[in-house]
Amino acid sequence: MVPEKDASRWKNPETSSKLGIALNTLLFAGKLAVSLASGSIALISDTLNSFADILASVGIHIAVRIGGKQADDNHPFGHGRVEPLSGVVVAIFTGILGFEVLRSGIMAILYYREVNNIPWVVGILGVTIVVKLFMTVYFFRASRRFRSPGLKATAVDSRNDVLISGIALAGVFGTWANVHWLEGVAAVIISGFIFYSAFTLGKENIDFLVGRAPPQEMLDEISEVVMSEPGVRGINRILAHYVGNRVHIEIHIALEGSLMLSKAHDMGVVVQRLVESLPDVDRAFIHVDPV
Repeated sequence: MVPEKDASRWKNPETSSKLGIALNTLLFAGKLAVSLASGSIALISDTLNSFADILASVGIHIAVRIGGKQADDNHPFGHGRVEPLSGVVVAIFTGILGFEVLRSGIMAILYYREVNNIPWVVGILGVTIVVKLFMTVYFFRASRRFRSPGLKATAVDSRNDVLISGIALAGVFGTWANVHWLEGVAAVIISGFIFYSAFTLGKENIDFLVGRAPPQEMLDEISEVVMSEPGVRGINRILAHYVGNRVHIEIHIALEGSLMLSKAHDMGVVVQRLVESLPDVDRAFIHVDPV
């Protein structure tokens, strides 16, 4: 499906990534202030998660900015690999953070620490859940609009943060009810979600970097587009892989063998333009085979 042409709502992917930085920074500042005043290990874990979100947002913003540059002599196929590379770096850092949250949770289970200003803790976690719900919807839409794995990672992370903050909230309520170990358990559960986010983010972006083939549904759609062109008698071969977050594809099309060379060339160019007009395709290389 061809993306909508009017980008006025989203401006550009850099605008979306800047919004992610701003919202994550505000949430981190609020959580940090309440964490210092309360001593809540569940909130401290969520605060560390917000700090990772800031680093991820900054990394994605830089990657989106560089990845959007046009091809040049030194990078003839563009800079698209920068964005998934940043995703791998963020995934590594997120995994390290998960170990710290896990350690803090285990310590909180073994050694009780008093929590103060519980209403403030509940309030900041409630605000976090609302903001992260908004970010989930916004960034999923923006990632589809711009075909951006970085913005999609932000959306997935925001969705996970809703659950993480909910778990932290449950831990705080446990402390309020004098079930003191529940905060530590909440932190351990949060670390599990952080590990999972790191794994899925790293795996998806590594697939982009190593040239994973696109899904079969995309190849079927491309085949339909090619076969819709009059004069194309068949498709002998399709090879496709990701270069960054966009697809490069080689297609061998079968044309009538009696065609003049110039006519066959012109049909190959038409097919190339048709395929490259698809939203996920960056480059198409067309080879003409005679029937």
